[in-house]
Amino acid sequence: MERLRELIVSGEGVKEIKDIDVHINSLSEINSRTKELLATLNELKGAGVESVIHVDSSQGVIKLKGGDMLGLAMQKDATFERVENGFLTKVAIGNTSIEAVLKSIDVFNIEREKRAFIFSDAGLKARDLYEFIEHVGSVDTKRVEHYFYNGDFRRWLVVVEKKGLAASFKRLESKGLLGKELRSRLILATKNYVKGRVKKEVKEKIKRELKERLLSAMEEL
Repeated sequence: MERLRELIVSGEGVKEIKDIDVHINSLSEINSRTKELLATLNELKGAGVESVIHVDSSQGVIKLKGGDMLGLAMQKDATFERVENGFLTKVAIGNTSIEAVLKSIDVFNIEREKRAFIFSDAGLKARDLYEFIEHVGSVDTKRVEHYFYNGDFRRWLVVVEKKGLAASFKRLESKGLLGKELRSRLILATKNYVKGRVKKEVKEKIKRELKERLLSAMEEL
């Protein structure tokens, strides 16, 4: 047994003198991670990824180019962490972490796509209120009634942080509107909300510019 304790198992960074069972278990874990990494790489290849930047078998991390991460982050749950040159984006496949640094605009587009309202029967997506107005005006009124009275529109508006408009829709529910009349009122309420937000943003912008000019003038005195 003492002779076995003196064995040094090299490779994969395992060089400590320990009980042989410890090394056997350690190497088994390494082999398991290697198999999982191989399976993940094959999955990425099947998804159209042709190259990777780095594979860290000890940490179970695969680093991709930003362009390859875009499609993956659209399809799977992703986390975003601000770093010096953008956002460190991570997607977990099993115990493997897929990572890449994305630009701010890419993260914005991913979030926008994922939070879109889906008009499933028509195969349409509303990524913002402008597209929402367009699609509500084109899909069948029965589907509009279903989404509206099922609370689907309101829940989506809360997710995309348009709680004021969600409250307006809630008040409309009590009126029992149907068909074209409901469609018209939803479009009108959304347009009024958008106009109100634009006016507010313009006012805030003017206030900021006036403040900056005033501070600049005071510094020159």
